[in-house]
Amino acid sequence: MVMIVNSTEWFPREQNNAGNWAPVTGSDVAIVSAGEFSVELTSIVNFALQATGDPIPQWRVVDTPAGSVVGTKGFPPGLGISTSGQISGTVNGSVGVYTATVQAYNSFSSANKIIRFNVVAANTGAAPVIVTAEGGNILFGSPINRQYVATGSPAPTWVVAGGVLPPGVTLSSSGALTGTPNTVGEYTFTIRASNATGNSERTLTLAVHRAPVIQVSGAIAVPYNAMLDTQLSASGYPVPTWELVGGNMPRGLTLSVSGRLSGTTSDNGTHVIFVTAANAVTSVTQQITLVVAEPGGGTGSRRSGNAFLVF
Repeated sequence: MVMIVNSTEWFPREQNNAGNWAPVTGSDVAIVSAGEFSVELTSIVNFALQATGDPIPQWRVVDTPAGSVVGTKGFPPGLGISTSGQISGTVNGSVGVYTATVQAYNSFSSANKIIRFNVVAANTGAAPVIVTAEGGNILFGSPINRQYVATGSPAPTWVVAGGVLPPGVTLSSSGALTGTPNTVGEYTFTIRASNATGNSERTLTLAVHRAPVIQVSGAIAVPYNAMLDTQLSASGYPVPTWELVGGNMPRGLTLSVSGRLSGTTSDNGTHVIFVTAANAVTSVTQQITLVVAEPGGGTGSRRSGNAFLVF
């Protein structure tokens, strides 16, 4: 193909099979991309310049004019342009303005454009600050779903930096505390939110509580006119406290807050009492039967309120 000039215009021509020069079909090149770009140091760049024309234009650097703030001509170190117009690479060098002239061309024409890269310092972001993270009480066997929150850029990731979470509970990298606690007790641990700029920590305590369950079945035999010292049993956390809330306790017997039933009584007979075991979760009440039997049987007495029944 050759370019034949006529007056002030150039006409692309190619020789056909008959040996004649005929016009080549197509269109001129026009660059449509912007010429100013802002990029961060150490950032990865990958974008394409755009130009119209037929055949599809190719690209190249044709000049590196002066004018860079840092006295550097051409592309920022680490960047380059492909023949398809793709600018890519990792920005190196220094902060400043880098200037180059690129050309898009095809068999019809070419077009030049000065492009400028404004290289700025990398965004260092902000160190995390934990703003929402609480301990407190959770319930045995009940699912927990809490979201810990921290500021910071880029978004921080979360880990347990020390201590131990309640068994059955986990902390995700996004700060979600989830699971179903399966072991009662108090658990102290340190959480950490961190990113490339720094980290923030907080120490928390989670107490896994469980409702009381009184574990007394059947009647309790009470020795006649002899010392009784027995411990009523109840599960639960925190450890339940006990209270006599009703019924007919034999004279001489007492129930402590720790559930110790003790004393000496001669109130012969069957007695029904009502006791409560309570903790921070709830309270439960149960009827308990006490049987006071005089050795050898025979006549005894049983107190009913302030009166004695003789049998």
